[in-house]
Amino acid sequence: MAIGGDGRSEWSVYAGALKRDGNSSAQRVWRPRSQCSTGISRKHSIQTLIRAVVESECEFNRNGSLHSAETAAEHLKFKYSRGKRYADSAEAFIDRLARKCCWSGEPYQLICDGETKPAGDWLRIRLEALRSQ
Repeated sequence: MAIGGDGRSEWSVYAGALKRDGNSSAQRVWRPRSQCSTGISRKHSIQTLIRAVVESECEFNRNGSLHSAETAAEHLKFKYSRGKRYADSAEAFIDRLARKCCWSGEPYQLICDGETKPAGDWLRIRLEALRSQ
């Protein structure tokens, strides 16, 4: 397995690169490149997901109240602006911030063309599509 700056390796050093263990010695944390959405690419991925919500024109069910796609995107932007430290990847953004209400624990839902889908599932599908482009 070649690791380096060639960008062709299937593995990469994860954001932050160092993780402390119980002995206070540092070790590198390796993750598949597909899970390493850091820096600009992380921010770009999250912004693209939020933009996909707006462009979907789906309704957003948050705690039993229906909201427009634009309102949903504004809410997700607000949550990201307040909780960036919990979103070290696009997957973490989905799982920790965009999937459910942090107060009630109620999962968010998107209603598109009469079909209801959990927001986490909908966003993961969009993320996979984004990465396959």
